[in-house]
Amino acid sequence: MSFLNPSALIALAAVSIPILIHLLNLRKIKKVEFSTLMFLKEIQKSKMRRIKLKQLLLLLFRIMAIIFLVLSFSKPVYEGYAGNNANSSKSAALIFMDDSFSMNARDNNGLYFAKAVESVKNILDIHKESSEIYFIPFSKIGLKNNNFLKNSTEEVLNELKDLKISYKYTSMPVILDLAGEICASSKNDMKEIYIISDFQKSNFNIAQPEKIEFENPRSLNAKTYLLNIGSREVNNLSLDSFKVKTDLPEKDKDIKVNININNFSQYNVSNKTVNLIIENEFVSSKVTDAGSYSRNELEFKFKSKKSGNIHGYFELVQNVFSEDELIQDNKYYFNIFIPEKFNVLLIEENLSQVSFLETAINSANDLLSDSVKSKIEMFVISRDKTVDENIFKNDVVFISDKKSFTDYEGEMLKKYISEGGGVFIFPGKNADINSYNNLLTGKLNSLRLESLNSNKEENVNLKFEKIDFEHPVLSGVFRNQSLNITSQKYLVESPVISSYYTLLPGGNVSSLITLNNNKLFIAESKLSKGKVMISSVSAENEFSDFPFKTIFLPIIIRSIYYLGNSFGFQSEYVIGKNNLVVVQGVRNISSLVLPDKKVAGLNTAATFSESDENIIYLPYSEITSVPGEYSLQDSAGMSFSFPLNYNSNESNTLKMSEEETTKYFEKSGVKDLKYIQNPDELTKVVTETRTGFGLWKYMLIGALIFLLAEIFLSKYLEKS
Repeated sequence: MSFLNPSALIALAAVSIPILIHLLNLRKIKKVEFSTLMFLKEIQKSKMRRIKLKQLLLLLFRIMAIIFLVLSFSKPVYEGYAGNNANSSKSAALIFMDDSFSMNARDNNGLYFAKAVESVKNILDIHKESSEIYFIPFSKIGLKNNNFLKNSTEEVLNELKDLKISYKYTSMPVILDLAGEICASSKNDMKEIYIISDFQKSNFNIAQPEKIEFENPRSLNAKTYLLNIGSREVNNLSLDSFKVKTDLPEKDKDIKVNININNFSQYNVSNKTVNLIIENEFVSSKVTDAGSYSRNELEFKFKSKKSGNIHGYFELVQNVFSEDELIQDNKYYFNIFIPEKFNVLLIEENLSQVSFLETAINSANDLLSDSVKSKIEMFVISRDKTVDENIFKNDVVFISDKKSFTDYEGEMLKKYISEGGGVFIFPGKNADINSYNNLLTGKLNSLRLESLNSNKEENVNLKFEKIDFEHPVLSGVFRNQSLNITSQKYLVESPVISSYYTLLPGGNVSSLITLNNNKLFIAESKLSKGKVMISSVSAENEFSDFPFKTIFLPIIIRSIYYLGNSFGFQSEYVIGKNNLVVVQGVRNISSLVLPDKKVAGLNTAATFSESDENIIYLPYSEITSVPGEYSLQDSAGMSFSFPLNYNSNESNTLKMSEEETTKYFEKSGVKDLKYIQNPDELTKVVTETRTGFGLWKYMLIGALIFLLAEIFLSKYLEKS
């Protein structure tokens, strides 16, 4: 404690006045002798002791009243952490400002974002030009080569003018880590951290803030101010969690897609409209209700008029502002890629004659051409006898009646499948079982091929029994789609089987079709990014009449879609993250087309992954900071589109309480903490915390209390 007016302490000499008066008033009691009433002396002595005690107490009250009155005029101050150096020493100020779209809400004090900007200006007024000023909007965290240290307050003010609401979500641990790095590098003794935010619970990445525990708490050697913006929880509706429900999306066929609508408020809402837009054309809409703090899944259906990149978005209509105060999360973009063609490689021992596989695939091309009355070659076929590096130029590989595999061929197939390729194997009658097992079990971690069963009398009764109708290859092929086990009551086109190989499944194998003797007919296994399908019969007619059945063609064609790994959708590319974009159909990418159709160079936006040429590393940058459709273009004029969306965590507007927030920061290692509920009190709180606060009011109150006590005791003594 120090005094702003220490000269007033001289007046403490006035304490001697009541002491002198007390001494002068002391008199010896006049003795009166009562020979017959000696006990009165004892009564008199006892009474005088009580009177003296009250007089001493009265003296104490007068002394304390004078002392507190003098101290009040001397202006005592409780020193803050800056002490006497508050106006002379240099300091470092770290200003973290929340500019996410949840700050677009408002309360009685106005727009959250505007209040945050005003608070930054107030902080700048507190600091001198000689101070180190770090201005860190949440949206700038994660940007490459971003300098948060500003040369002057004027530079911060200019940046504030250009700052707008962003779509980036930032977690509080990221902010604390960055604050720790800056504080560790700053050489100033006095460091202050300001975090200006609405403090959503979603920013803290925890379900129960009061139970949070940190294994390695941070140690921030700085005074931390938490400035709460917003006095209420905002009502908000949002869209997220896009899904494609159709297993194999195809052109001119129904594609089912789902989207979730979330209600982040304590009130139920009704008649909310969600629109589906495909290729900038309205397709359909759904009207739904949403209960308080609930999530509803909506299903839409549309037909694509083209192959390739199909882009679209869902839009939640804001019809009542009070029920949906934030519009930044009312659009959710998505992209579906339907391949325009497949490169199919047939590995066959006999290339002199046309196989059933080639006939089936060519028939599919003819059917597609007839449907649009123009020549379409969706499936481009090439043939070979051996497996070599050429398989990497193809989307799908069919291996039919191949006798054996060399070690080199096995390694090529393993690499091809591991990198995302698809292979369908049809063993023939001359198959070398040991060679097949070296490939299937040894390299592909798949099933084992056992002996060839050629007992026609036993095999004549074989039929399909268990069918995985939900598998993408088989869904829609059979009539009894709602079942997974066939019976005589339902018609299933089972082939007549004379011979088949016994397939022994391992833990990595799933059955597509099982015969009524519990043996596998078609099975599948996966290896890293790719898939392998194996048939127990040949693709020719030497084992069965499977190639003549009507199910043969759809199974072959749908397996191309499935194994080709070329169709796909991706909705989880999020603004603010470093995304790995899986590209299809483009090579030598040269530029990135933004949602506003501006073109950015690839060097400034993305780079190829070192491990996979089909993956683009897309870091967070200013040109990828808004949601929408982005397109990668290559030197040949080909393009691939993908969506970027907001982080759905930002849509949850539930706020942390003051107790929860301070407890979180304290447990994370931030000990010197001040929570400011009202932004208008920022300057006052910071100044008092820095320099200390005056105690003269409390001293004056103390003086008045002792004066009142003195008056009361004096009156009492007079009466007695």
